[in-house]
Amino acid sequence: MKKRFSDLRYSMSGRIILSYITIGLIPILLLGMFGFSYFSGFIQTRTIEYLRNTQQNFRETVTNDITAMTAQLDSLQNYMPSARIPDLLSSIEDEKSNESLQMLMNILLQTNVNTENVIAVNASGAWEHMSRYKKYPYLEYEFSNGELINEIKALGADASALPLHHSQGYFNNMNEYVISVAKNFYNENEYAGSIIVDINPTYFSKLLQNGEKNVHITMTDKNNFCIYSSHARDIDTYIDTNGAPVYTLEHDFSNSLPRPDTFYIETDICNVWKLLMRVNRSDLTSETDMIQQIFYITLLFIAAILILLSLFYSKLLSAPVTRMVKQMHTIRNGKLNIRLTEEKVTELSQIASGVNEMLDDLDMHIRQTYSARIKQKEAELNALKMQINPHFLYNMLELINATAIEQNASQVSSMIISLASQLRYMLSDNNDFVTIREEIDIVHHYFTFVNMRYEENILLNINIADSLKEYKIMKFVLQPLIENAVKHGYNPERKLVISVNIMLSSDKILIIDIVDNGNGMDEEHLLKLRKQLESEEKDTKSENIGLKNVCRRLQFFYGPQFNAEIESFKELGTSIRLKIPMSEKGEAK
Repeated sequence: MKKRFSDLRYSMSGRIILSYITIGLIPILLLGMFGFSYFSGFIQTRTIEYLRNTQQNFRETVTNDITAMTAQLDSLQNYMPSARIPDLLSSIEDEKSNESLQMLMNILLQTNVNTENVIAVNASGAWEHMSRYKKYPYLEYEFSNGELINEIKALGADASALPLHHSQGYFNNMNEYVISVAKNFYNENEYAGSIIVDINPTYFSKLLQNGEKNVHITMTDKNNFCIYSSHARDIDTYIDTNGAPVYTLEHDFSNSLPRPDTFYIETDICNVWKLLMRVNRSDLTSETDMIQQIFYITLLFIAAILILLSLFYSKLLSAPVTRMVKQMHTIRNGKLNIRLTEEKVTELSQIASGVNEMLDDLDMHIRQTYSARIKQKEAELNALKMQINPHFLYNMLELINATAIEQNASQVSSMIISLASQLRYMLSDNNDFVTIREEIDIVHHYFTFVNMRYEENILLNINIADSLKEYKIMKFVLQPLIENAVKHGYNPERKLVISVNIMLSSDKILIIDIVDNGNGMDEEHLLKLRKQLESEEKDTKSENIGLKNVCRRLQFFYGPQFNAEIESFKELGTSIRLKIPMSEKGEAK
């Protein structure tokens, strides 16, 4: 019995069962103990966040509407370019002035659907009004709400929002509260009158679309007098928080939820009104009680499923794993042509596929290594041959040069000397790196041929600081690129200018720019060339084989640290930028 228990403990089946219990069952039980409290807090936080968003949207909408009304009142004079509003208010009883004021009030009434009344009153108490929904009787008496006029006068010349007040101050048969925006007008610093725009508080019922249960939303003035409420019985009463905590809209509830059952969230509107939202904390999670019961039942169900799955998969995995282990032992003994069987179990199938891909890569690597060694031997043989051929070639060129000098063919002699220098540079010792100074010298030798061929219609400018000339780069980088610029950029109708700018960036990157003003290329040919530079396939038919070979050699040595950029525009020219990493000593990294 003890041995069987030990075997089970160290077997794959036993460890799978133990893993399911340790990793699956125990965490689920802990989740059942502590998870729901977090879940409940999360629901409360998200609900409060939703309520805060409701308040924020309400606040922004009301603020924008009031701001729009004040702006319209401030710019009211623009609607009457032919008459001053203070003069119209002072002569409000004049028929022509009254007609003009009625036109202004009609504009204010129609441009905002939330406007209830528009009243124009002057310093002597004479007044005129318009209403959207009701036709109030026009009474021949002075504007009786002197207290309201005093409040309006105290606002100054700019349009401002007024606190809640009764409309019966100027409609004596009305007993409704209104919110107003008013603007004063003056004749040489003397009060001429005011224009008042009323908003009915029922306007806010269109904004507060609250569907949450047990959540109470009210809009009050600064003294907590209720203007609007989701509970109609609270309107026209004072809201008492009964000592419950009041939080601002900016309060962060994500770290800690309020402990009292009832609390308020408050925000300011236009510095005149407040929006209070009463929240019952216990009711926020009233709907989670059923979820809690379902949650615990689900935990028990998952625990049972985990136990059954552990028994099932322990048997399901044992057989294919045993087969895979036997095949791996065979491969380890050197039989690399064997491939693992891809089992029906997804994870084991992926393992088998990965091992098989690794074996394929290993086989390919072995073949590539063998091929590389053969090519290395061929290269060594070619190197031995090249040690003989250059000596014979130099002797023949010296003989031809001597003959040219005897016959006074100075141009031919110069060309032979330049050719010999380039050949000696190309076939020199095995050092693949030279100084930039040497690379520039071989470019000048090449340009000896170019000037003779094109009768000095091509100009070469090389700009480089003296301190960079001793830096070392890979041999034969500049000449193929300049030759490429001559070949594809030359146009007999204009002089070709090739500029080579070599500089060193602050992060030790050698930048080589080769720019010409030649023929350039269209976007289609440019994209094709860029694809050729990115491709690793050998292409001997390409027109830009010199450019591609240079980039390939630099990419092979420097790897991803090397970068080549090419830009070209038809009839404007081409620019090539090479970025080569340098060491502190000015050598290739």
